Amino acid sequence: MNDTIAVHLPDLEGRLCTDLETRQQMATDLGNILSEIPCAVLRPQSGQDIATVLTAAGQLGLSVTIRGLGRSVYGQAVVGPGGVLIDMSGFNKVHTVEQDRCVVDAGATWTSVLEATIAHGLTPPVLTDFVDLSVGGTLSWGGMGATSFRQGLQVDNVLELEVITTDGALHHCSPEKEADLFYSVLGGMGLVGVMTRVTLRLIAAPKRVRRLQIPYSELAVMQEDLLKLVKERRVDAAEGLIVAPRGKWENLMEISIFYDTDEPDEAFVLCGLHGAVDAITRIDSTYAEFTTRLGDLKTLPCQPTEKPHAHPWWSTMTSQNLSTALIGQLVNSMDASKSGPFDLILTYPVPTAVSRTPLPRVPATEWLFLVANFLCVDAADHVQIAETLEQNRELFEQSAAAHPHGAVDPVCAVDYSKSEWVAHFGDVWPAFEAAKHKYDPLGTLDKARRVF
Repeated sequence: MNDTIAVHLPDLEGRLCTDLETRQQMATDLGNILSEIPCAVLRPQSGQDIATVLTAAGQLGLSVTIRGLGRSVYGQAVVGPGGVLIDMSGFNKVHTVEQDRCVVDAGATWTSVLEATIAHGLTPPVLTDFVDLSVGGTLSWGGMGATSFRQGLQVDNVLELEVITTDGALHHCSPEKEADLFYSVLGGMGLVGVMTRVTLRLIAAPKRVRRLQIPYSELAVMQEDLLKLVKERRVDAAEGLIVAPRGKWENLMEISIFYDTDEPDEAFVLCGLHGAVDAITRIDSTYAEFTTRLGDLKTLPCQPTEKPHAHPWWSTMTSQNLSTALIGQLVNSMDASKSGPFDLILTYPVPTAVSRTPLPRVPATEWLFLVANFLCVDAADHVQIAETLEQNRELFEQSAAAHPHGAVDPVCAVDYSKSEWVAHFGDVWPAFEAAKHKYDPLGTLDKARRVF
């Protein structure tokens, strides 16, 4: 089958790799749980390469999966059986940086975008904590970060997209032009069209950041203080961390103040907080250092080990009260004494009104709390992986029972049924499904974990 598509293609500017070594390298993702060897891997050098492979695959009845850097954790960048993979990692140029926007390839990393924009004193408004991710990858699910309470999701800060659909057509879409395509590609998980170029909104970048890390004895109190700080907009970024650096779980609020020259007003920020403010850790850095504080994939604490790791990560968006209960269940189920340097739980509040793009659904509440569990396990420990996946499913069901919209996180390690996808998307599902049928009528765009 891997030779079948090759003989149906004219000359490409890039490469269609059918050798076993390349295909095996693209068989899994960061999660290292699900795997499937693609029948071929396209490394495009132009949009025409992508268009050619999409149309040929459709004619041959082959599925196509889009892959950025493969940072997904449960098959989101893994092909279905016999599928073709389009590796976008080489499609990675930053084309232009202007006063209020930049134009970049979908395969560019947020790290490279930041290198280009900070040089001009500019930044994207929202960044994920870890920025060694592709632009197209995070925009395909939403992209939430510690500044989202002010600026929305990353998809809310996109001005225009260049998209290739499975008939080989090139589209330039925006909220004003082909809006149905624009809003079904943003948050559309790579299932409606192939995002090739993105115009991102930019804002002024601060010169420096001061991070204040405050210990809390009670999780619920920390979450209440987080909510108070972001409601009053006293800080520029805020999140809660549940970590175990000393063999027991500890709650740590990390709040960030952006500034240029004037010293930050810590007294204003800290007023009325209930944590151990006398035990604050202060970290001052440039804004560039702040954005890359977690390094890249090779520097993550779980990576430089002799044993390969699996990452059965789980996350959801839910209410404040339920988030506290879900975190409590996670803490009670994990042995803190065996926790590694990257095992942590993350939580922070976001007002749902800032989410303006349809597909990244959020709960029908005024405020949501993100809960994300980053757990690294031995890839050979199939029992622990299975137990973690079972727990992920149980946690998801609790979240979905309370708030069907937003309970599904497209990037975490849970198997969702089609009915759960439909419930998650709710009243925007018909438009999403209509866009799928309109722009990908043969169902060519697919992946190991099916949605349609």
